[in-house]
Amino acid sequence: MADLAQRLAMSVSSLVDRFKLRADGPYAGLGLVEASMIARVASSETSVTQGEIAAALGLPKTTMTSAVKRLEAKGLMVRDRSETDGRARVLWLTDEGAELACQLREAQVRASAAMLATLAPGDRETLVRLLERVATSSEAEDRG
Repeated sequence: MADLAQRLAMSVSSLVDRFKLRADGPYAGLGLVEASMIARVASSETSVTQGEIAAALGLPKTTMTSAVKRLEAKGLMVRDRSETDGRARVLWLTDEGAELACQLREAQVRASAAMLATLAPGDRETLVRLLERVATSSEAEDRG
């Protein structure tokens, strides 16, 4: 099992390297934390607090605060006081931030399609199904 886990770790690391942010296109000028924050806020169906995003991404408070400030300075995100909890800050994407989120999603889909194209059709379905299962169990584990 340890050998299999090591092979998986190496493969995942290699895939992450392929997904790393490029200096051009929609990723230009963004760090991984910033891109992840934009994606999380964009995918949220309701308002989301700075603390909720930090917890979801496993970020320390100081890292989160710095990233929010950078995104605000770039005109991609704004934060307001929560109407229900004055201590909490709610994050919102600006119109420019929402457009960038769409571009980032499209870039991720293109990269994923290119990777899947290296597999036979049946293997693609199997890989995606297994990854969905792992992701679902990881999310459930994170919730408690």
